[in-house]
Amino acid sequence: MSFVEAVEAEVDSLREPQAPHGEVVVEGAPPPWRHFRGRNDEIARGLAHVRRSRLVSVTGLPGMGKTEVSLEIARQAVRDPSLRLERAVWLALDEVVDADALRVRLALAFGLDPKACPDGAALARHVGALRALVLLDNAEDLIAADRAGLQGLVEALLHGGPSLRLLLSTRRRLGDLRDQDELELLVNRLPAAEAEEAFLSAAGARLAPEARGSGELGDLLEWLDGHPLSLMLIARLAGSAPLATLLSRLRANEVELVVDEAFLDDDLNATLDKKLRTKRLVSSMNLSFLPLRERHPEAAEMLVWLSCFPAGLPAVLVPQVFGPDAEARKALLLRAYLVEEQGPERRLGLPAPLRAFAARQASALAPERRLELVASSFEAHAGWLRVLHGRLGQPGAREAIERAARDEASLATLLRTLDNVPLPPPGSDRATELAAAMGDAFAPFARLMTFSGRARITIDLGEHLRRAVESMSGAAPLAATEKALGDLYVRTDRLKEAEEAYHRALPIYSSIEDRLGEANTLSGLGNLLVAHGDPLTAFARYLEALALHQRVDNQLGVAAAHCYLARAAMAAARPLRAAVLGRWALKIFEGMEDEFDQMLTLRDLSQALYRLDREEPASAALVLAWSHAAAIKDPFAAHMAQQTGHEAPPDADDVQIARALLTAALSACEAELQASGEDPYAPLTPP
Repeated sequence: MSFVEAVEAEVDSLREPQAPHGEVVVEGAPPPWRHFRGRNDEIARGLAHVRRSRLVSVTGLPGMGKTEVSLEIARQAVRDPSLRLERAVWLALDEVVDADALRVRLALAFGLDPKACPDGAALARHVGALRALVLLDNAEDLIAADRAGLQGLVEALLHGGPSLRLLLSTRRRLGDLRDQDELELLVNRLPAAEAEEAFLSAAGARLAPEARGSGELGDLLEWLDGHPLSLMLIARLAGSAPLATLLSRLRANEVELVVDEAFLDDDLNATLDKKLRTKRLVSSMNLSFLPLRERHPEAAEMLVWLSCFPAGLPAVLVPQVFGPDAEARKALLLRAYLVEEQGPERRLGLPAPLRAFAARQASALAPERRLELVASSFEAHAGWLRVLHGRLGQPGAREAIERAARDEASLATLLRTLDNVPLPPPGSDRATELAAAMGDAFAPFARLMTFSGRARITIDLGEHLRRAVESMSGAAPLAATEKALGDLYVRTDRLKEAEEAYHRALPIYSSIEDRLGEANTLSGLGNLLVAHGDPLTAFARYLEALALHQRVDNQLGVAAAHCYLARAAMAAARPLRAAVLGRWALKIFEGMEDEFDQMLTLRDLSQALYRLDREEPASAALVLAWSHAAAIKDPFAAHMAQQTGHEAPPDADDVQIARALLTAALSACEAELQASGEDPYAPLTPP
């Protein structure tokens, strides 16, 4: 199976599995960890907190097991009859640094259009009275970077969603809100008996029978002090050396270590005891990493590079990034408890403390190797994002947008990594390949992000990427990046910058004879002109785009150009022409079974028909649009249900009646336009 086929198959499988009817599960959560032991008291107290307060934070030192405790609290909460939860959602917030990104992910998790929920209050209104629990895992990065923004979002959600509850897993508290106290559950070290049980479970057959219950094991467990992650890391080393030797090495490491402040926290570093535990965690990570680097350098390199993917690397991309032996390296790291797989796409990532540790080893990679890994990472994400982009307008579109939104932090991290590596000479094969991979990744990502309402943030990433691509003299990727940025500028009303970006892209596309890129850029210019209030010139640009799409026989582009022409005609007060052009677009989209674009075209047709005072077929167009939206779970279906008061979408009889009404009305429009002698493709003139 080729890489593209593997990605297609993976994306096809990403639809969230449905729980049995009537059963509530923690959606998106990783499976229970098989070495999880004890914590019964903490879980019981946490569940009691959730019953008492709608804002609970599970806090503790790095690697203390906050995620596992929080997940078990959530699993018990969904079964608690006093809470009567209807939904429970788990979201990992690794490296999420602004509250707006969380707003988008929450909207997508609840099946909403992020653009229809531009702030916390709007999101809360859409969530309504739903009895839901949201678990925000690893929230400390967001609290550190945007505490005020997160507090504002949480306050709006809890105020507007009276039955919504939030459970945070975090190294630091969020802080009390105006109308809601934050209850805190501190996760501390494991008691001695449970720590030994967890260690023995993780060590398994590697630990000799005579070592179990020995004094050496007791000394080692006393040093590890009930710290869960340290226990797991050192348990994996059981059998590689006598336990007394492992303890001696840990103590030697501890003496030599100066702990990076990234492992400490303003709320958690007040005592020497807490600093000592953190130091021992880093010593445990060192002791796990150093032999790995000596005996399995390729696996150590994978561990280090995975720190560039805060949201994890989808499993299907791992061989593309690391090469044909990637699966063997991954298996070794999984056996050592150094990495974890999460989510339906089995994202390979690092626990938060290990990610910070691994990131600090990256400087040891040779610059040339880092450059190779940046290139393979962008190439892999380009394939992934292209397939996700292809799901727009189809069942699974919401899931595709949510997955792409998670990769925002990874793309940003890769770009920051590139800033610290000498770029290849402009025009060289390496520069051309790297620039192409970056442009190929950004173009579909930008398009996906416009559907998530993250256009403004994506512009920052795009401008950073453009500077890198421009310095490597990559013509085609530079044009693609300029075009994508132009679209984002239009979405954010930065019209002058949009015009400049499109005009930089057009001559590049023309010079390399990329007619499709040229046509799409002309359409972008047309959209810009409509936004400027100049539909007449926009119509001319759309006609140029149409001719290019026809020249390369791109039927999707031909249909899209007809949609744009219809919108320009509407903006120029030509609803009859708009109806006819829209009808021709609809025919092409029907032939392609493109549900999303049929929905959009039908909504446009409804407006044109209303303008022509043909209210019954205009309503029929909305009924059909609703039907297509329901088929792909587009938020427009929920909007129509709310507007009409009918929860169920139109049935087969409704659709048949609506289609007959619309077909007759559009045929009449076409006959009327023909009788008037007006050419639908003639340049528009002022009314």
